[in-house]
Amino acid sequence: MPLPGLILIGWMILLSLVQIIMLSKYVRTLRQAFAPLPPDGQYPPMLAILCLRGADPFLRECLVRLLASDYPQLRIRIVVDSETDPALRQVKQILDELQSPNVELMILKDRLPHCSGKVSGLLAATESLPDDCEIVAWIDGDSMLHRSALKELAEGLRDPSVGAVSGNRWYLPPDATLSGVTRMLWNGFAVPAMNLFGLLWGGCMAARASDFRNPQFRHVLANSFIEDSTISTWVRSSGRSTRFVASAMLLNRESISLGDYYRFATRQLFTVRIDNSRWRWLALHMLTLNMTILFTLLPMAMPSLYWWREFTAMYFVLMGISLLAIPIGHQHVKKVLAARGEQVPRISLAQWILFPMATLLPNQLNLLSTLNTYFIRKLTWRGITYRFGSNPKCTIVDVQPVTMKHKTATHSVV
Repeated sequence: MPLPGLILIGWMILLSLVQIIMLSKYVRTLRQAFAPLPPDGQYPPMLAILCLRGADPFLRECLVRLLASDYPQLRIRIVVDSETDPALRQVKQILDELQSPNVELMILKDRLPHCSGKVSGLLAATESLPDDCEIVAWIDGDSMLHRSALKELAEGLRDPSVGAVSGNRWYLPPDATLSGVTRMLWNGFAVPAMNLFGLLWGGCMAARASDFRNPQFRHVLANSFIEDSTISTWVRSSGRSTRFVASAMLLNRESISLGDYYRFATRQLFTVRIDNSRWRWLALHMLTLNMTILFTLLPMAMPSLYWWREFTAMYFVLMGISLLAIPIGHQHVKKVLAARGEQVPRISLAQWILFPMATLLPNQLNLLSTLNTYFIRKLTWRGITYRFGSNPKCTIVDVQPVTMKHKTATHSVV
């Protein structure tokens, strides 16, 4: 076999081995999801925070589920962006209906200039922590917790060498659209990579209250764009580790357009690039894999090559191993939710039909998103425009009133 063929096939074998290592670690992590939880009396006091700017499509269900948590020593603080925020009326209505005594509603008074609105809310909610509080957890307005999710986060912090933990999301849109199926597949690729590199998700996350009492930590957070990457980096810099809690996988049923999906994926990667110490490893992994899958389509279109059969076979081996993470993750989510009395809706026939067309889209869009993160100097997210530089890293340059731009109740607010 000619040398170019040997090099290409050897390279794809190497990438396949990396994917196998990532997948095996992912499977080991998922198997930890069904460990029995300790009795209620063994959980430390926790403060759970929900920061809101705009009324997410699933805000009511998110809040109802948070208030229904079975965590034994739980205080909840809800921070709404402003008095005029559309989320405020909905939150007040739900709180009046449910009459939960352990909930405190706050309005964000001072928006910090060099961090995101969510970070400002998180810092405001933790400015005066209860003396007995040992764990701070926070979720997003589209996070639909199961009753024991906060217990599972706390259990992940039982090891003193772990400084922060998180669950993750699993997308299963209710409708059959190319954009929805593409984001579902993208997420199926993303979760194993996040698990491999220790990247946490701020939509369902927890850390130690002692860090939030640390003035240096609060200063670092106040000068960061996003909290999950910043806290992960802080934890590792202090010699501790982060952990993905597989039992805290949350189902997300939002729909999304293809354009909004691309902006969403780019923003997710940008938050890692700007604030996470593991970005170089993640970028190296994604760029090599994405570029290989894209550019090796060229020799596959040349069946006259001497080594075409071997190369094509190796290409499908690499793709097959990469795609295997998706059914493994989906079956895990079904088992986790079934163990908690919830059912995952079936993937519809129309969605299955879209799968072949959507299979290659996440790879090409992820490659574009990754490259795009190096050119972002301004970004608008939920009506706030941020400018990025070296010092300061992030500055708010404009704030517009937030509105619901989608007509339907299931479309992502991005």
